Amino acid sequence: MKTDFIIVGAGLSGLYAALQLERLGKDYVLVEGRDRVGGRIYSEPVTTLKSTHFDADLNRFDMGPSWFWPSMHPRITQLIDDLLLPVFPQYAEGAYMFDNANSD
Repeated sequence: MKTDFIIVGAGLSGLYAALQLERLGKDYVLVEGRDRVGGRIYSEPVTTLKSTHFDADLNRFDMGPSWFWPSMHPRITQLIDDLLLPVFPQYAEGAYMFDNANSD
């Protein structure tokens, strides 16, 4: 196989590089060692919870980068917008708690 570019890793940076090369009409190959794309952008599904107030679709733990503030991080905000990634607001009121569903 012959190509102009090889991108190693399908995390956010690799996917963004592929997007830019795609927009330029360049030939590239994107390789990833895992069976999924996204790199550290990954949410682990939770199969059992002690609490019943969680929405099943939101029943996940974020295992990678998660926080950004649009006014403080305009470049990452633009990247998120360019990639059409979904975002949701961080809770800013009330008590914060991590509940390990597997603990006794």
